[in-house]
Amino acid sequence: MAGAQRQPDDSLIERLVQEAPGFSFFQAVQLLHRVSPNLKAVGDVGPPEKEVLRFRVNPELKFAAGDIEDITAPKEGVQHRQFELTANFMGLVGASSPLCFKYTEEVIAAELDDNFTLRGFYDIFHHRLLSLFFRAWKKYRLSAGFRTDGSDPFTRRALAFVGVDPGAPLGSDALPPRLLLTLAPILAQRTRSSRTLEIALRRLLPGVTVGVEPFVERQVRIPFDQRVKLGVKNTSLDSDFTIGERVLDRAGRFRVKVGPVDYEDFEALMPGGENYPLLRQVVHQFTRGVLEPELEVTLATDQSPRFQLGNSRGALLGTTTQLVTKREKPMKMRVVLAENTKNVVPQLVADDE
Repeated sequence: MAGAQRQPDDSLIERLVQEAPGFSFFQAVQLLHRVSPNLKAVGDVGPPEKEVLRFRVNPELKFAAGDIEDITAPKEGVQHRQFELTANFMGLVGASSPLCFKYTEEVIAAELDDNFTLRGFYDIFHHRLLSLFFRAWKKYRLSAGFRTDGSDPFTRRALAFVGVDPGAPLGSDALPPRLLLTLAPILAQRTRSSRTLEIALRRLLPGVTVGVEPFVERQVRIPFDQRVKLGVKNTSLDSDFTIGERVLDRAGRFRVKVGPVDYEDFEALMPGGENYPLLRQVVHQFTRGVLEPELEVTLATDQSPRFQLGNSRGALLGTTTQLVTKREKPMKMRVVLAENTKNVVPQLVADDE
């Protein structure tokens, strides 16, 4: 079978060659394409000599046990390295031929005299027929051509349909194409609620409890030109008069609550973790950057790390370091989902809050 990275290894290729009749036609052709991803696909614009494999048809007058008669691996030192697949169906000669047996008998008689020219002539048409047959089968089967990196034609068209440039280079914290397609039905909606955001985040973090709290109180700095200047501007009571440099606001921030989670997931959601940029990008795609999102991650009580010098677990200053032997309540950390993580400082939530 394929390896852990879903790439066929040498043992699979050997099995494919040695046990060719045991494979279905479509399965074998797909595997041979994955073996040589840099070569042209069969039935495409070509040229044919640069395609992954060459199709032939078995001319023998017998009833075959499978779709494939044999598969021949390319020889070392050959300029155009192609597999050869001999099929038992859809041929102009052989047991499945729609023509009379006279043409098949001529091919067999020529091969008995070591003359393979006539069979090679028929195989020119066989190669194109089977190539187009495979393309027709693959066209309406998404699983047959799907690639996890989003490079297949269907995924590229789907990404373009939802407003994503499939040819643009992905940033270090860009959302994977598969995740964008998963979220496409939600992102396409004109109105977006906290409920739909929860659904999107649960797809990103399966198995984790996720909630959204709207109208979170925050302090907003008043721009200098809008501050009070006695006798000059912004001095009308009940209109634009505000004391101080900051004002309380509940309309510009919401809070994403995640957890309880284990320690590994907790670290991954903190700034510098693996899931922090993905979570931030999903929220940004959803809110279009209009509102300020805040993340609250709850660490399960039994997962709370104990601080110990020399131990990396629980020794991250300002995040997991705590001078207690045992916590009776889950630990909660809050952090703003900002693009620039240099100035982002997680804050520990008090137990009585």
